[in-house]
Amino acid sequence: MQPKTDNRSGQENRSLPLVTELLGGSRGHEHNESAHRLAWVMTHREPIDFIRILQRCGNATCFNPRHLEKDLQTCVRHQRLTELLKLSTQDTDDCVLWPFYRLPNPRTGEAGYGQVYLNGRLMLTSRAAWVTNGRTVPPKEDVCHSCDNPGCINLRHLFTGTRRKNMEDCQQKGRNFIPRGTLNPNAKLTENQVKDIRTAYRPKTRGFGPKALAKQYGHIVTEATIQNIVRGRIWKHLL
Repeated sequence: MQPKTDNRSGQENRSLPLVTELLGGSRGHEHNESAHRLAWVMTHREPIDFIRILQRCGNATCFNPRHLEKDLQTCVRHQRLTELLKLSTQDTDDCVLWPFYRLPNPRTGEAGYGQVYLNGRLMLTSRAAWVTNGRTVPPKEDVCHSCDNPGCINLRHLFTGTRRKNMEDCQQKGRNFIPRGTLNPNAKLTENQVKDIRTAYRPKTRGFGPKALAKQYGHIVTEATIQNIVRGRIWKHLL
């Protein structure tokens, strides 16, 4: 008479790959998780990668499935990442724009870069699209756009490069234009007034120092601004 065998351990071993996958791990790698997250996955059989599981009872050691619930905020973040993965790999050579909120360009006010949370860190959508698709960003490099569209997340339009290379690319394509002189809406002086200030400035002569010149122009600029003008710290393009 053969002894009875317990099949429960075999069933548990067969379920481990599924549990690991639902937790966001890999079958070929060790994957450590908290007991309450394991309890959620083994009960509900649904993926919770990037999703936080909370204990409603307030006991951090509790793993009773009846006391567990999803953190809604991380659910939204997970949905955003899922959408990012889907959009960034579309079979198109056109720009694919991030459909949610995008940071406004400080100069033009137009929608620019998108942002998402990845592993608890707020990240630009272009970089997140690159990373979540299994690509690495070398140290001290950025994820750049060949299309020059900051809101684009199409992987075909993204590449990595140094910050300096990215800025040089911006300048060559005319994307790094910063309005100077009277073209800048914050300018309080004209080009001719700046030239006159530099010509008239005599720091040791009464009536021609920074205080007197600021008063001459109705105090629309400060003494510090006068000094910055004559020292070439601002309005550099007129030197």
